[in-house]
Amino acid sequence: MRIILFSSQPYDRDSFSAASLPAGAALEFQHSHLSLATAALAQGCAVVCAFFY
Repeated sequence: MRIILFSSQPYDRDSFSAASLPAGAALEFQHSHLSLATAALAQGCAVVCAFFY
């Protein structure tokens, strides 16, 4: 299961990477914001997390 996090910052990466994930889960971090132009990056992901700063 792919999980993508948009607008992620280094502290988000540290926190989420330290968390226990279910077997088969993989995190993907994107510095870019979720938008129409970047939505294709989430193709095939089971979970999308969008931070707004």
